[in-house]
Amino acid sequence: RVYTKRIPYVVSLIRMGRDVLICDIDAIWIRDPLPKLLATRAGIVSSPGLSPGDAIKKYGVAFCMGFIFIRGSDLKVRDAMFALTKPMREDQGDFNQNMMREGLEYDTIKVGFTNETSYGRLHARGKSYDGLRVAMLPRSRFMRQCSPNTDFTATGNVVIAHCHSHGKQPYLKTKILSEMKLWFVPPPADGISVPQPDTDPPMPEPGTQAWTAWHNRSTQ
Repeated sequence: RVYTKRIPYVVSLIRMGRDVLICDIDAIWIRDPLPKLLATRAGIVSSPGLSPGDAIKKYGVAFCMGFIFIRGSDLKVRDAMFALTKPMREDQGDFNQNMMREGLEYDTIKVGFTNETSYGRLHARGKSYDGLRVAMLPRSRFMRQCSPNTDFTATGNVVIAHCHSHGKQPYLKTKILSEMKLWFVPPPADGISVPQPDTDPPMPEPGTQAWTAWHNRSTQ
């Protein structure tokens, strides 16, 4: 399951001091999100998620691992990553639970419900990442709940459309995104070639010699 296997790679890249943007394939870029992400100056910047329930109950919103920016160039982020990813059995549920355990508090009670970004910080007294700033992007611009009647390009507000499909099965995501006119999936037809798998080798496992060699090549 990619959403658990990707975390060791993310942690390794962040420990190298690299900024990482996690973006699911069904999180559609209506507009370039990078200016808004970088303008926050927060160490962790997330779109608003719908689970887990404990985070929703406490804050009204949760970190969404389908679209989240983690700033590895921030020393507090690098120091915090071990605590924020242990345990990590299911990335979104555990990441949110770990943030709560490390003392996450927001500056406002209306997190994610306004048209502005909401901010918070970790209150981890005595730890090097105490005070780590986080930002929660507004629901109106980083959408998780969509409607077939939504014109994503008309208002100029929507940046990311990450429409909830009520399941992770490919056919559900294809159905929902096709209905939203965010994906175009043509029916099979004679004469149309089937896309071939990517021939590039997969990224090696972090901590291995192959990982060290890949990192050295990528930084030259």
